[in-house]
Amino acid sequence: MSEKEKSIFEILGEIQSESTQWGGIIKKPEKKFNQWERDLQAWEKRMNGRMNKMDTFLTKQMRKMEDFFE
Repeated sequence: MSEKEKSIFEILGEIQSESTQWGGIIKKPEKKFNQWERDLQAWEKRMNGRMNKMDTFLTKQMRKMEDFFE
């Protein structure tokens, strides 16, 4: 994983700038692709964690609402 957690915008920005820098030719593509893959997987893992927390919170709130209206 990278030194710091990158946002999806930073990852896509790197991909875009790297692919347009030399007219579509990427220097050391294997290394770059592997790093981008790791960055995207780390971002996806963080996003899934946030979505699970949100789902838990919303489920809890729905139960409170159901109890209130019973």
